[in-house]
Amino acid sequence: KQFFDYCRPLYPNWDTTFEKQLLTQFDLPLTTKLKDLSRGMRMKAALLSSLAYRPKLVVLDEPFSGLDPLVRDEFIRGLLELTEQEGWTVLVSSHDIEEVQRLADRIAIINRGSLALDETSDSLQSRFRAVEVVLPDETKAPTNLPTDWLHAETAGRTLRFIHSRHSSDEALAATVQSTLSASPKPEIRPMSLREIFVALARAYRLEGK
Repeated sequence: KQFFDYCRPLYPNWDTTFEKQLLTQFDLPLTTKLKDLSRGMRMKAALLSSLAYRPKLVVLDEPFSGLDPLVRDEFIRGLLELTEQEGWTVLVSSHDIEEVQRLADRIAIINRGSLALDETSDSLQSRFRAVEVVLPDETKAPTNLPTDWLHAETAGRTLRFIHSRHSSDEALAATVQSTLSASPKPEIRPMSLREIFVALARAYRLEGK
């Protein structure tokens, strides 16, 4: 309570009604000292102090670190509900890719201090596919594969790679079959955001060598 009493006069736009709503939503105990709260509850207190004056932009740096699964789920669900209700922009910097996938509608990746990627989550996931194809006995994978086939690896007769400019399964299957000289139809599957991030991180590392 003393913490919120301290914060309130600093912001002319502080909304006391909204503060009470957040207190109830976050189930924060007003009589408990901050030092005696769990990390998850301290995060909720910090979030309330940042939201009660209805900012247009919320910046969160590694907000999920150290939170147990239940508190993390409550935190994300509450934040999603509030941003949809209030129309805020939320910038999340995090290495927790699964939670980013739940939250973000636009993804950016920083590589060596520079912006390497910036696009919508839907666009990113629609253009990446994991591909696996079984080569005929007499066929070997060409060495000059298309540049948008990332991290091509063979294990026995199986060739696996990541396609980074996917448009349709039919077009990709036709390209694979023509490139690999009448190979059988490939197995093509969508990728999670975490898989895409790992593939891109590997590619950035190879570019930097």
